[in-house]
Amino acid sequence: MNGWKFDELSVYRVFPLIGLLAFSWLWAQYCMLALLYWSGQPKDSLQTYFRLSGYGVLVMLLLHPSLLAGKLWQDGFGLPPGSYGHYVAPQLRWVVVLGILSLLLFLAYESHRWFASRSWWRYVTYLSDIAMLAILYHGLRLGGDLQAGWYHFVWLGYGILFIVVLLYVRTHKQSVQP
Repeated sequence: MNGWKFDELSVYRVFPLIGLLAFSWLWAQYCMLALLYWSGQPKDSLQTYFRLSGYGVLVMLLLHPSLLAGKLWQDGFGLPPGSYGHYVAPQLRWVVVLGILSLLLFLAYESHRWFASRSWWRYVTYLSDIAMLAILYHGLRLGGDLQAGWYHFVWLGYGILFIVVLLYVRTHKQSVQP
């Protein structure tokens, strides 16, 4: 982090925070879904929360890579995927690809408005769960602030709690879809 020196902020410092916010918001949606299941509340009791927070997550998911791609292009490195080679070490490029694939899975999940009633939709839901796990790894490998210090332990706690919540949500049959 920049020690709260806001005059040193740049897109390269802000875009990771947008990614952290996107993941944290998605993580909170899973937690709220688990609480909804656990409490036995009607499935529509949090419909507004899931709808509005879903739009916020979507904005953050799109903003995170877009900010980086735009800044790399502005700095003369071209457009993705080639420009990412100027930002990450060669051995970590596959982790960037993992992030891109996760983004595509999250975007596919956004089509739930049209396809949630289809029999194959549960597979898209499972793929978005895998995307969340992939993003946990993506952040851990690429996020400089997540590799050391106190936030590393917060991120690991996020991961452990996410796995517990995910197991709870996927083993409790309810027809609630965020």
